[in-house]
Amino acid sequence: MIRTVVSGLASVVLLGAVSGVSASEDKTQPVFGEAQVLLEGENVRQFDLKDLNGDYRVDLIWLEGAGDVKYRLQENRVLQNFEDLEGTRWKMVYTNNNRYKWVTFNTTEGGKGIIETENNDLYNIVNHDVTENGEHTFCTYGFSGLHRTECRIKYTIHTITNNTMTGTDLSNNEPWTASKILN
Repeated sequence: MIRTVVSGLASVVLLGAVSGVSASEDKTQPVFGEAQVLLEGENVRQFDLKDLNGDYRVDLIWLEGAGDVKYRLQENRVLQNFEDLEGTRWKMVYTNNNRYKWVTFNTTEGGKGIIETENNDLYNIVNHDVTENGEHTFCTYGFSGLHRTECRIKYTIHTITNNTMTGTDLSNNEPWTASKILN
C-alpha cells in the first residue's frame, strides 16, 4: 500500500512507479497501472485503508491539512446479501461448457443449503462468507453427501440481482451464471 502525503489543494494520487525500480529488473516487483485520482479536491495530508464497519471491505480514511479526519465507506457492489437468498433455488450454468448445477440456499436444518449436480449428486453448502473485496463466497466439501462439513470447493459470487447471479467456481476457475427459479 502506498500512503501519500500531499500539501495544498492537490488530490491524492496513487503513483505508478516505485523508486525507479522497473519490473524487468526484478520479477518480484509489482507492476502498476496508470495513476488515478483517489480523492478529488480534498486537502489530504495522509490516508489509510481499513475496514471501519466490519463488512470485510476496506474503507478510506484520511487526515486533512487542517487536522480533520474524514472517511468514506466502500460501497457494497453486491445488490443482495445471503439473507436475501434464504429459501431460493438457482440454476447455475458454467459459461465454458454449459454444465449446470442446482443451488438451493438454507434448506437444511442449521445448514447453508445444497448443491445438486446434473447427475443428481448432492453437496452440502457448509459456509457463506464475504471477502475483503466484498464478494460473497460459499463452499462445499467436494464429495457427495449431506453429512460433510469441511470447506474444500469454493464458489465466488461477483454479482447478485433479484433474478441472476454471476460468479466463478474456484476449483477450476470457470465462470458461471445462475438464474433464479421462481416457485
